[in-house]
Amino acid sequence: MDKNLLENCLKMMASENDSDAVMGLRSAQNMFKASGASLENALRYAAGNLGQLGAVAEKTISHQPAQKSPAPSAAPSAVNISGVPECRVTRAGAVEIVLAGKSEGDVYQLPGGAAQHAEVIALSLKDALVAAVINKSRFKIKLVDVKNSNGDIVETVLQAEYERPGMTPIRIWVNNRGDVGALAAVLRKAIATSLPDLAA
Repeated sequence: MDKNLLENCLKMMASENDSDAVMGLRSAQNMFKASGASLENALRYAAGNLGQLGAVAEKTISHQPAQKSPAPSAAPSAVNISGVPECRVTRAGAVEIVLAGKSEGDVYQLPGGAAQHAEVIALSLKDALVAAVINKSRFKIKLVDVKNSNGDIVETVLQAEYERPGMTPIRIWVNNRGDVGALAAVLRKAIATSLPDLAA
């Protein structure tokens, strides 16, 4: 698990800004899920072991050696996004991308079979954007074919793949190659138009 990403999530979760707090929580959920665990189980464990965790925290603080300031590291990409955009379904089969601080955004009609799954796609796209903003990383919308033992394509995955090393791709939708390919074209245009700073 990426400790720097975890620290960023914790800072956002502690924010007085509701949008940042929710974004931090959503990112933490994805991070635990990518590690094969769940945030819910981690919280249950922590709640059942509060005495031990309190003692560990106190010991860590009182015995922590002085640390040197880390050397500045180069930014993975020139990403300058303030706040996380909202992805929502405003009419049947369409997804709206609303920039932070705005009340309205650009609406994109989803093609073919994707239109029936607009709610799921909007939520998954929001997850992809949260990860990109928190990690300050550009990303690409890519197709990944899943093949059977005979080499036939059984389904195609549409996912966000990030420039920053070590980031887990986020799955946006799975279906047949034709429908997924059509959705990829729409979402690539949507990111390039509404959020060009995040488009790799």
